Amino acid sequence: MIFKKKIILYFVFVIFSVGAGLPALSLKSVVWADKSAPTGKDNKNIVKIALITNAKSINIKVKSPYKIISGKSELDEGKSGNWDVSVSGSKIRFGQYQKDTFKIISSIITVNDKKSYRFGIIIKRNSNYLLVINELDMEEYLQGVVPCEISSKSPAEALKSQAVAARTFAHYQMLGNQNKDYQLVDTVFSQVYNGVSAERETTNKAIEDTRGEILTYNGKNISTPFFANCGGHTETNKNVWSGDCPYLISVSCKYCADFPHSTWETEISKDKIRRNLNNSNINVGIIEEIKIKSTSDSGRSKEIEIIHSKGKTILNSNKFRLAVGPSTIKSTYFTLKERLGSFIFKGRGWGHGVGMCQDGAVGMSKEGYDYKEILLHYYTGTKLAKIE
Repeated sequence: MIFKKKIILYFVFVIFSVGAGLPALSLKSVVWADKSAPTGKDNKNIVKIALITNAKSINIKVKSPYKIISGKSELDEGKSGNWDVSVSGSKIRFGQYQKDTFKIISSIITVNDKKSYRFGIIIKRNSNYLLVINELDMEEYLQGVVPCEISSKSPAEALKSQAVAARTFAHYQMLGNQNKDYQLVDTVFSQVYNGVSAERETTNKAIEDTRGEILTYNGKNISTPFFANCGGHTETNKNVWSGDCPYLISVSCKYCADFPHSTWETEISKDKIRRNLNNSNINVGIIEEIKIKSTSDSGRSKEIEIIHSKGKTILNSNKFRLAVGPSTIKSTYFTLKERLGSFIFKGRGWGHGVGMCQDGAVGMSKEGYDYKEILLHYYTGTKLAKIE
């Protein structure tokens, strides 16, 4: 298995990572059997993901050789362990130790008896709470991401396209947040990451088959958003988020038409819309009318106008969608009409619409396109490159 081949040189990375201020570690009591994990020279491929940001206490378990480090001090090593970790005054209590920060390194680390993660868990203070961070190699991180973002039963070329898109997105975030405690979170606000339990053989193979590959535009690192279904056309970046982005422009997509979320319909009461908007700090009164103020070239709504008892509110359509509920209003590719105190939304696709249509990638794969062709279709003018 790939993950069993990663541990020894990860320890080498830890030993020689001068920037992290870590000492050389004695490995005399532990036998490591791998030669393919990142060394200190590859530390730009080490990613840090925030798992927990607001807990007072957690539990850590390992069933394989481990080391516990705080700053420049090696505190403990052994073959297995179980520790309660909590905020203790101005310090963190980790078993018998009280320090400012801790790092535990092992092949598999379980947090709160729920999810298990590879290689390194860092624990710091986040004000009066614990900040729990998983530190590991990019490729192993992707093993816990790709099957959460696309079905592991998808065709191989679709899985490869997802692997490259996810790697490119993560690499871009790493570079932009490299001086912070962590570069990504484990939710949809970055990419869904569920650690070891999410891993599947098919997605692991797709990651390995595209190892190190990312997309670039004019030789520069880029962000590569993706979403479930475009409903026939993807959207241009500036119509959803701010800024022109020449590789994120609307493209036609006939490949997602036969998937479940290519069309949808929902009815939402005026009262529910008002409550959800107000809960998202968008202050509106009793709703009288909602209408589409402008649309994009792809046919999606760009702006929504809400007429209510307090006046008139104009919103970016994606902001409106997220506030009302992204699982209810699945995209901004909709029409609407009023009926007896409610609004009926009829739409196409699911997601923000920018970048790669995941159902479209599956459809293209079924029609014989390879992952490079899929990626270049959705990310206009980009080129594949290797992380250096």
